[in-house]
Parts: sequence; C-alpha cells; structure tokens
Amino acid sequence: MSEKNWKTRLLTSSVFAGALIASAALPAIAQTEDEPVATTAPAADETEARQEKVTVTGSRLALADFQAISPVTSVSSEAIELNATLTLETLLNELPQVIPGNTVTSNNSGGEDFATIDLRGLGPARTLVLVDGERVPGSSTTGVVDLNSIPAGLVDRVEVVTGGASAVYGSDAIAGVVNFILKDDYEGAQVTVGGGAGFDGNAKYETADFLFGGNFDNGKGNMVAYASYFNRDGVFQSQYDYSRVSQALVYGYQYDYSTSSGRYTGVIAADSLEEYLAARAALLAVPANANQANFAGTFVGGGSATPPWGSISNSSANPFQNLSTNAATAGQFAAANTDCDPATAPVAVNGGNLSFNDSGQLTPYFSSRGCAVPIRANGSSRYNYAPDNYIYLPAERFGVQTFGNYDVTDTIHMKTFLSYVRSITQVQLAATPITGLSIPVSSPAIAGADGIVGTADDPHPDLSAALNSRPTPGANFTYAWRSNGVGPRKGEFINSNLLGRVTFDGSITEDWEWNASAGWGQGQFNATLQNNVNRPALLQGVAGCANVPVSAQLPGCVNVDIFGPPSLTPDAAAASFIRTDVQTSQSIEQIAFSGFVRGPLFKLPAGEVSSVFGLEYRQDDVRLVVDDAQRRGEIAGFNAVQNINGQLDVYEAYTEVSIPILADLPMAEELSVDLGYRASDYSTVGSIESYKYGFRYAPIDWLRFRGVYNKAARAPSALESFQAGDQGFPSFVDPCRAGNTSGDATLRAFCGTNGAIGAGFVPAANLATFAASNSQVQAFSFGNPNLSPETGETSTIGLVFEPDFLPVGTLRSTVDWFNIKLTDAIVSRGAQTILNSCYNNLGTTAQSASDCQQIVRDPATGQVTSVNTSLTNSLGETEISGWDIQVDYELGLDEVVSTLPGTVGLNLLLTLTDEWLVNGDDFVGTTEAGIGAATPEYKAITTVDYRLDDWTFQLRHNYVPGLAQDYPGGTFEGTLAPDTPELSNFDASVAWDVTDRLRIVGNVSNLTDEFPPQTITGTFDQANTDAALYAPWVIGRTFSVQARLKF
Repeated sequence: MSEKNWKTRLLTSSVFAGALIASAALPAIAQTEDEPVATTAPAADETEARQEKVTVTGSRLALADFQAISPVTSVSSEAIELNATLTLETLLNELPQVIPGNTVTSNNSGGEDFATIDLRGLGPARTLVLVDGERVPGSSTTGVVDLNSIPAGLVDRVEVVTGGASAVYGSDAIAGVVNFILKDDYEGAQVTVGGGAGFDGNAKYETADFLFGGNFDNGKGNMVAYASYFNRDGVFQSQYDYSRVSQALVYGYQYDYSTSSGRYTGVIAADSLEEYLAARAALLAVPANANQANFAGTFVGGGSATPPWGSISNSSANPFQNLSTNAATAGQFAAANTDCDPATAPVAVNGGNLSFNDSGQLTPYFSSRGCAVPIRANGSSRYNYAPDNYIYLPAERFGVQTFGNYDVTDTIHMKTFLSYVRSITQVQLAATPITGLSIPVSSPAIAGADGIVGTADDPHPDLSAALNSRPTPGANFTYAWRSNGVGPRKGEFINSNLLGRVTFDGSITEDWEWNASAGWGQGQFNATLQNNVNRPALLQGVAGCANVPVSAQLPGCVNVDIFGPPSLTPDAAAASFIRTDVQTSQSIEQIAFSGFVRGPLFKLPAGEVSSVFGLEYRQDDVRLVVDDAQRRGEIAGFNAVQNINGQLDVYEAYTEVSIPILADLPMAEELSVDLGYRASDYSTVGSIESYKYGFRYAPIDWLRFRGVYNKAARAPSALESFQAGDQGFPSFVDPCRAGNTSGDATLRAFCGTNGAIGAGFVPAANLATFAASNSQVQAFSFGNPNLSPETGETSTIGLVFEPDFLPVGTLRSTVDWFNIKLTDAIVSRGAQTILNSCYNNLGTTAQSASDCQQIVRDPATGQVTSVNTSLTNSLGETEISGWDIQVDYELGLDEVVSTLPGTVGLNLLLTLTDEWLVNGDDFVGTTEAGIGAATPEYKAITTVDYRLDDWTFQLRHNYVPGLAQDYPGGTFEGTLAPDTPELSNFDASVAWDVTDRLRIVGNVSNLTDEFPPQTITGTFDQANTDAALYAPWVIGRTFSVQARLKF
C-alpha cells in the first residue's frame, strides 16, 4: 500500500474521525492505582451505583476501580517538597528503576548538556517524557527532553511506568514513561521562597515561586498563573580531597617463571606520592614462591600527558643525539629522580621524550612510577587538570506557566496550557590540550630573530641544542601543549522551551466521551563555548607571521611562543590572537494534533468492554547551526561538525480494549484482559507497529496478579537521520601491522585480499614490514536514512498484596518480575571497534562483514584513509531482567496504644537486577565504565515518616551496593580490581504547618557527611568517581529551608 493510500485510509476509516480536531492528545490526569481521582465530577442526579472512572499512566482507558497492569511508581509533590528537590532529576535518579543520566554533577557529560532521565540504563532516548500525559518537544536534535524545563514547584506528582509503552504513547517508550502531572486548577495565591547550601558553605542556592489562581464567569472557568526563579552556585573539584588531584593507577603483576605465565594481583588508585608508594609496596608484597616474581608499575597515569609547559616527542626516525646528563645547561640535563620520590637517589637520564622544568630548562619527560601522579611539585611532567573543573554546576532558571479551564457548554470543556522556561547551565574544563603540533624549527620562538637555530638570540637555547643534535636538524618536530594562557574552557548552555496547547473534551452519549487538542512547542538550545584555540591561528603564530605569506595571514597575526612554562597570559596579544569563542544553536519545533473517543463497546456478564480509539499526527522540524570555524574543523580539540536541517512527521492510529472475563465469583473477584495496538507511519522509516496484551486477575479482593507483554519501538531521532557528515580523528591501531600478522598467516592473507569485502587492502609486497603511518585515522559520521526502528520487548508479571486482615495498620505491597530485550539498537561504532571486528573475525560473521565495508585503504600503500563510523543498527541484543518490589505500610499509633498520638508510614522501593546482558556479557553490578552507566545488582530507597498534628518528620535512606570494576572486556578485566564500597545516605526532613497559611520545611541531606569513593574507573570519568551515581555524596552534608505563605 502506498504511503498516500495508507494515510488516506487511516484518516477516513475510523467511525469517530468526525469528532477529532487538530491536537496533541491530552488524556484525563493520570494517577496511581491506589489513589484514584475522578475524571469528571458526577452529575447531581447520578445514582450512588454509578462508579467514578479513572485513568492511570500507561493506558488511556477510563475504568471504574482501575488497577494498572503495568507497575506504576508515583512521586508526590510532598516528596518533592520534603526532599528539597530543586531539579527533578536529583530526586528521580535515586529511584531504583533509574540509572542516573546527566545531573547537577555532569560537568563533562559527553552527551546531552542538560538534565536527563534514564530508565533501566537503556539511555535517555529510550525513556519517553510526558507532561500531563502529553509529549513535549525535545530539547535538542536527539529528541531528549531537558528536565530543567519542568519546574519542580509546579509538579503535582510524577508517575513512572517501567516497561514498554509504545502501544499507548508511540515511539521512544521502550524502557518506559515518566509522566509529570502539573497543578492546573487553583484558587488563591501563594508565595514560596527557599535557600540552602552545603554545610561547608559551597553550592549556595536560592529559589522563589509564585502561584495565583481564581475562578471566573460564575465558576465556569478557572485561570492559574505560575512563575518561578532558581539560582545555584557552582563548586570546583579543587574544593574536595577526593577530587582535587586526578589519580593514577598502579597495577600489580605476578610472573611464574616455572610455567611462563602471569596473573594480575590487583590495581590501586593513588592521588598522592605517598598513596602511590604505599600502593606499590602493597602489590609487591603479594605472597610469591621461589619461582614467582612480583612487579608493580603504573599502567594508567593520572591527569594529562599534555601539560601547559609542553612536551616533545622523540622521533625514532630522527632521534635526539648525545644529550649530556650532567648539568642543566644548554643541551644538557640534570640528574633527576625518575620516580619523583625524594627518598631515592637521583639517576642520570637520557632524554627520549622531553619537557621543561619551571625555570624553562629542557628536561626529560617524567611520567612513570611516582611521577604518574600529576603533582608538579614532586617533579612530574604530567598535568593535574582537576582543580579547574566543576564538580557541581552553576545554574539559573526562570519560568512562567498559565493554565485555563472553561466549561464551554454543559457537555464541552476547554483546557489551555502555555509554558515558557529558560534555563542556563555553565560548565568549565581545564584549558584545551593540543597534540600532534608539527613545529618548524624556523619558528621565531626557536630560531630567534635571525632565523638560525643555535645562535645567541635563540629564546630557548637548550631546545635549540636538542633539535640540532638530531640527524636531520632542520626537520619539523612534534609538540604537545595545553593552552592555560588562553584560559579554562567555559561553556554556557541556554535552553529555552516554549509550549502551547489547547484541549477540548466532552460527552457524546452518557457513556462515550471525546477528547481533541492541538499543540505547538519549540525547544531552543544555544551553546557558547569560550576560550577555545583556533588551530590555524596557533600554527601561524608559532610558525611566525613573517614566515606566512601575507595573503594567507589571519587578521592580527602575532608571533606565539608556547615552549616552556606558560608564557601566555589571558590578556596577552598572543593569547587574544589564538583564542576563539564558538556558537552552536539547536532547535526542534513540533506541531501535534490528536484526538480520541472512548467508552464501552458492549456489555458482557462480567462487565463492560471498555475501549479507546485515537488518531495522532506530529511534525518535528529540527535544525543545528554551527559557526564557520566548527564547520571547517578549525577548533583545536574539536572535530568538524556540519549543520543539520531536517523534518520528520508521523501519522498514527491506536486502540485499547479492556475485556472483563470473570467478576464477583468465588476465587475470581476479577479476571480481565487488556489489549492495545498502534500503527505508525514515519516519513523516515515507514510503518511501525506496537502492541501489548496483558491481564488482571484477583482471586480474592486483597490479592491481585497482573502481567503484560509490550512490543515497543523507537524510530530514529532527527540527529540519527539527518547528521550531515561530522569528522573526527580517533586514535587507532591497525590490525594489519606487521607485528600483528607475522605469526598469523590467515590474518596476513586476509589483510592482503580483503578488497573483495572492504575498499582497499594492503599490497602483498608491503605486508612483511607494514606499519600505520599515523596514530589517528579520519572517521566520518553521517546520519543514516536507511536505519531501521529499534525494537523492544518487555514482559512483566507480578502481584499486588493488600491484606484487610492485619490487626493493626494498612499494608500494600507489590512484586513484579521484568524482562526487557532490545534489538536493532541504533549505535555509533568506533573506528577501532570496526577495525577489530573486521579483522579479528575475518569477515565471517554478518557484523564483521558489515564492518569491513566501512574501512577505506589507499590502494597504493595500504594505509587506512578513513573509517565510516556512521550510525547503524546493532546486530546484537541487550537483555535486562530483575524484580521491582514496593512496600507501603501506615500505622496509627493509637491502634497499638490508645494514648500514643500520630501516624507512622513506611515506604520501601527496591529493584533487584538479575542480568544486564550485552551480546551475552553480563554487566550486572558493574561501574559506569562498563555500559556507560553503573548497573547495581540491587538498589533501594526506604522512607519512614511520622505525622503529628501540624508536624511531619521524615527519614530517608538511599542505599547503593558495591560495584565490580573488572567488568567483561574492560581495562581491568582479570586484575582482581577491588569492588567499590557500599554506601548509605540518610536524609532528614521536617515540615511545620505554622498556620493554615504558613508552612515551613527544613531538610538536611547526607546526615553522616560522607563523600563519594574514589573509583578505579573514575580515572576515566570526572572527579575520580562516578559523580552521577554518587550525586548525594558529592558535596557532603547539605541543608535547605523553605517557607510557603498562602494569601
């Protein structure tokens, strides 16, 4: 069937099409199954027998006494208030079902530059965010929503549905749905102000919001206006011991000479020379027999190998010669402690790679053993970049919202919503590291004004002497430098979200109702990145402006000296010449129309067969605009990025049906079957189908069983479809290098003939001595118009236990088993991954053969000229399974002892993860370096509260177990790396209703003033830890105070 005919039939075949108007469907406000709320007020003449009907997030059906077939976790506005929640992701990331996404601690996220939520760790793009049951435009070209665009003070509750929900809500709901339900009907006025900080004075914040509402036209209408402001200070990593120095790693290794085999005996992190020496001693002390020897060397250096004082690579083809080690004079080196340990005697060092000391004299590059800890005072040549980085981000947010409700007639109701939120987040990283600079010796910073290396006017005579010692003294040399003189890299991200929606709903008959609405929204994301280095300007300045043809000179060309201790200052002319700020703008605009009708189809002996039928249309226009410098790839440390301009639209039809099978029978209080189906037609990927089927069974009124199977889908985002050829230069190792193929005749033959699979091969004559001519390879990443939708299959089965026979108190508990399978995941595979897959498997598997197609070699030399790292559908599978457990218990103390006042409540949320499989490898209980996010085997939150008259007291416990750092395929696999320690966090809150109009809330978080552990995998992350997982501990103990006054 053609696209045109499919759309025509979709829009004309429905019996209710005439009732639909342009919209973005807004169902009745959802609620948790144990707190039903009526969708409409019953008429005065209705009988008591007529039951109220409710909807729950995860379904658009309206049923009497509705019990959800999918697990729903609700977070109330009181929980948001008591936990001093200013940014919603802070509270939601502690839920056991959530793997922390970007948070207040995400200074260098590597993904979205705003707050996200990630159910089950499948990625924010696979969690659908709704506001009042309605989709909202994404905040970037990925389609992911910035949670900062949703004011915490306006949220009535948050409902989280885990498991696929695409049959109900469409694409993206593979992992589940997070529905933010707002306060939209209010009479009166209230002002709320608050503030807080760490007990050490860091991370100060202040917040204020205003809520006004009232009825009009004799109560037929209600208007609500809300405004909010929030401001938070940032905190640098230099403020805390655990994050102040970027740590090094020490490996232990035991070799057995009798068996010619070895094993790792551990790996230990160190951020000081004393810690390094202690770690090395501990690893050397591992028991060994006479045939065994222990070794402990640094495997991963701390900080960065690119310091602001510079480093020079010694070329094996043109090495430094005859460098004396006796005195710190031109061309000579002083004796030095190669391990940075004052207790060891200095030894003579022949240069190899070179660097500078604080006096500007040339020295060997010291980076091994104790020098791997990047503390300059100890003599290390490595650079500690940590102090300049944020650990806690500064942010500011302003928002205004209006709601309107109006009874147009007795049977038609209108609802309007308008929202604007502007949030500003700042990040800061250490100055740009720049590697691979090819420096001509004619540079004025080397050869001086006379242009001759080795004369009296050379600015760096010892460097000149070293360069002249080479067999080819006039050749360029390779230099690495960090641009501290330009300043730390700063980013300001401004996210503006504008959303408008109008909804009409009404009654067709006594039992049937309709709903139709139209919505428009725009997300605008602007990024300004300051203190970057313009690489062409740097190369001209270092080469010397006089050595650059006038026609090619950049405006304001200034000679630049980057050799030795930082000679540039942020206001120097040279720094100004090479400094550049870059601008990026992303926008996504969405128009959406939808509508539905719902009501009973007919009646069975067990009850009415309820149904809903709906149509939806969405159009997304996306745009990414970068400045010329980024498009041309001129920014040091950044790859070339191209503009994006694309549009996608989707037509959808859906239905849900609930069929009662049995009711009010012995051992069958209820047995119902729910079915759902959605057909979607995307302009990018064509037709997608999603469906669900599930059941509810209550043998008795206090025990219910439930289960559901969802087949969900996710269509490619705009970025995944329209990315326009971004360029990168990742490091790589060629599998066809002579050292790798010399002992493998099969691989050697494949490297010489794989032109039949890939583009190009290594000429046979070159194989015996073949080596890559460069350590980096050009990689291109394009959007892929041939991507298939991702597919998710989610199964859940569980029970709800609500006994009515307990002697005291009220108990409600749920236990649900879940299983999620993700196939055809849209992924970008790295250049090295593609090369390894092609040559390790010799093109024999489907994935390997596909990867070989992405490699291009020069037909004359065999050198890899490019690798296509464009997005593709993974041929592997991700599978997650486990258990969700929730317990709620409430007890009036007078039920125990009649004289005891008050009520005690207990809430437990627990997730046990049995497996987190990626292509058969299990990552349960591993740190974030495994799959990009930590996957605890179990995670729990326990809340206890006590209510007495006008007072509420709450104690909250958040538990994170220890995590393995030697995950499958990781850097530390087989190293006996220690698990991270388990951590408990306690928060205490108190709320006092001073009067009917005044409420004061105080909170102290992290009562025990703990800080996050330094993790081994944190060496590759920020702040030596997993700052997202351990966010509650990042700045130690904190406090907040808030007051709300009603008028």
